[in-house]
Amino acid sequence: MNDLMKLDIQMTSLELAELTGKRHADLMRDIRVEIDALGGEFNQRIFALVDYVDAKGEKRPCYSFGKKGAMQLALKYDAVTRYKVIEKLESLEKANIPTGSNLLALAVIEAQKMLSQKDEVITELTIENKLLAQETVQWADRKVIEALVKKLGSVIGYSEAWIEFKKELLYKHSINLNSRRTNHMNNSDKKTQPKLLSLIHEDELQSCLTTAVAICKMGNADISDIIKNLNVA
Repeated sequence: MNDLMKLDIQMTSLELAELTGKRHADLMRDIRVEIDALGGEFNQRIFALVDYVDAKGEKRPCYSFGKKGAMQLALKYDAVTRYKVIEKLESLEKANIPTGSNLLALAVIEAQKMLSQKDEVITELTIENKLLAQETVQWADRKVIEALVKKLGSVIGYSEAWIEFKKELLYKHSINLNSRRTNHMNNSDKKTQPKLLSLIHEDELQSCLTTAVAICKMGNADISDIIKNLNVA
């Protein structure tokens, strides 16, 4: 019972990168690998994508997590790094154990937060299901698909987002956009490459949209603004 009522320590990927001596970009990549491996059922409880302000005053993405997330990552690294993480967690826990009347208040806050998160997840899934269940694809044009991939790119990098999109299309739907682009260049007198999404056939738009939504979800990219503009909610 005490463990349930104890306020979980919080760390960020920036703090962990400094602690372990790793580049923040590499640590962010390791976290995304863990998120993919864990799947949606667990990763939302462990890692949360948040913003921080860098030295230039610009917003940048990072991850926030508690003890479970820190231990999940520590197990990927060598013995010295694991020891540093465990030592840091112990020091944070000693400084962060609530006492007395604060315990009940913290338990209530945590319960309210869990209920709020549950409602948000249900709402998000309802909207996404409506979006993906449309019988027509009049809104599933190339601009929407491009917007979704770019949204993921704002989280993991634009080149990585397009690579992920093309990879999923190939594996899940046997749509090889790289091959189509190469064939187009070989069979055309034009020297400029065609836009990637122009190579998608009309009857493939639904599959491409589904793929774009899926990779955004796996990458924790917030697509609520795109969904709202489609007026499918």
